[in-house]
This record gives sequence, structure tokens and C-alpha cells, in this order.
Amino acid sequence: MVTPSDTARLDAPGARTAIGAGPWLLAAVVHVAVYAVVRDRLPREVVSHLGASGPNGYMIPAKLVVLTAALFLGEAVLFGYLLRRRAGTRGGFRLTAILGWAIAAGEAYLLTASLVANIDVADPRTVEFSMTTHFPIALAAAAVAAFVGAVLTWRQK
Repeated sequence: MVTPSDTARLDAPGARTAIGAGPWLLAAVVHVAVYAVVRDRLPREVVSHLGASGPNGYMIPAKLVVLTAALFLGEAVLFGYLLRRRAGTRGGFRLTAILGWAIAAGEAYLLTASLVANIDVADPRTVEFSMTTHFPIALAAAAVAAFVGAVLTWRQK
């Protein structure tokens, strides 16, 4: 049973910030952790961009991970701010949280999976990363995360 003090804690500005920033911080931690585990098995350069015809951008793995983590941290600040200050209505708050969690999960899956695709590859130009395989997985991760965002905001005023 949720007591009035529980509801007050859920409605606190810090809780709203945590709900907004949480998925992005988790994405950054997971991405860096995966890199730490596989870094010895990555080539000197990894795929950093995938175009319609396959890989077409490359960079040093550590640089890619730093940029990706910085992107996630920037999105944590953005969504934390949006949920703390800008999502004025209950519906706007919930929608922003749900979208934040969904986008974080989908983006984190795609960026981390593309890093993992470089494991034990001698030449990054040969990396196989099919969006027809990975995009549905990213959508499924986004759907699950959207549900988490909905649950976390269910009792928000």
C-alpha cells in the first residue's frame, strides 16, 4: 500500500530528476562496462557510423566510448531537467518519462551492439551489423523500457 509519504517522495524534484536521468546513466554505465570487458578484443579502429551500404565511419575504440558516454550523460541532463522543470502536466510528465526510457534503451542497445560487433575483427570495414536484425531488438528493448518508465511514473501527481 502506498502511503501519503511514499507519494510525496515520488513527487519530489529529486525523484523526478532520477526518473529522467536514470535510463541514460544506466546506458552510460553499461556501455563503458561492455567496453572494459571487450577492449582487448577490439581492433585498432572500430565502426563508428553505419550507412545504408554498411560501415562508413571509423575511430579509436576509447574515443568512441568516451563520446558515446558523453552523449548519454548529456541526454541524462536533458531528460532530468525536462522531468524536473518542464513536464508541467501529469500526462506530459509521464509521456516524457516513457519516451526517455524508450529512447535510452533503443539507443543504448544499438550503440553497444555495434561496438560488440567489432570483437575479433581484423578489419572494421568487414563488420557485419544488419539493421534488419538489430532494429527490431532495439524496438523490443525500447518497449520494455517504456513500460518501466510508465510504471515509475504511475503514482506521480
